[in-house]
Amino acid sequence: MSRQAAPISNAFGQRKDVPLIQVFGANTDVGKTLVSAGLCKAAVESRMRMKGMRGSAAGGVLYVKPVQTGAAEGHSDADFVRRMCLQKETATAGGEGILRTETLFSWDSAVSPHLAAEREKKTASDTEVLESLYHLLSSQGLMVPLKQAEGSQTQTADAFPSFAVIETAGGPGSPGPS
Repeated sequence: MSRQAAPISNAFGQRKDVPLIQVFGANTDVGKTLVSAGLCKAAVESRMRMKGMRGSAAGGVLYVKPVQTGAAEGHSDADFVRRMCLQKETATAGGEGILRTETLFSWDSAVSPHLAAEREKKTASDTEVLESLYHLLSSQGLMVPLKQAEGSQTQTADAFPSFAVIETAGGPGSPGPS
């Protein structure tokens, strides 16, 4: 593990040296998961090529679905992304260790998150969703503390993602699970 100066971050604490892409669309079935899978697959394959050239990992790829509905019907976007990214040739070539997929909150009903949460009596406030996402991204080295002391050091390692995709449930005006 090497030690470097703390990475520069934006006003939200996101590291500027790691692409963090948010994918959203105005409705369901408009291709958010397909686009996310394509981005992740390209990133996994790129890191596998870099690994082959360097002899070590070039950082991982993180896919996050903060809010997922339809789990009872086998609708897991994280599973779809994993299947698309780790098709036989990619998985056997070492891609398995590069991709990490996470779902933070999940409901069985295949409806809008606010309806699923109401039906299943399992709500999650906007604050809970944001805090869970921030905690995950921080634990993966993708965020730096907003009030980081000047001159402080942060650890970086190839185990940390060097590319991340966050796929929302619907568009920016879609109701959340609270």
